[in-house]
Amino acid sequence: MKNEDGSRWKTDFVWLFALRDSAVHPELSTAPGVPHPIYSLTDHVAAAYSLEASERAVGILLDVLRSSLSPDLSKTDDVRCHRQCHCFLNG
Repeated sequence: MKNEDGSRWKTDFVWLFALRDSAVHPELSTAPGVPHPIYSLTDHVAAAYSLEASERAVGILLDVLRSSLSPDLSKTDDVRCHRQCHCFLNG
């Protein structure tokens, strides 16, 4: 893995797990409206779980999958076996 991937993933995973934690363990509160890409202001939940957030989360997933399937990272027999036996993205 490249250093820039690791740095980016660290930031991405902090964001992703905070989003996940707030979905799994919601805290009910009243808060002022926040900017939303379509509406002027909306509830913070609607802004957090927007199309843009979903696209970012899927982008993180695809980036991690592409990197983990890279032949450059398949240097051990265990990794090669896992790629061949368990990955639906093998081509």
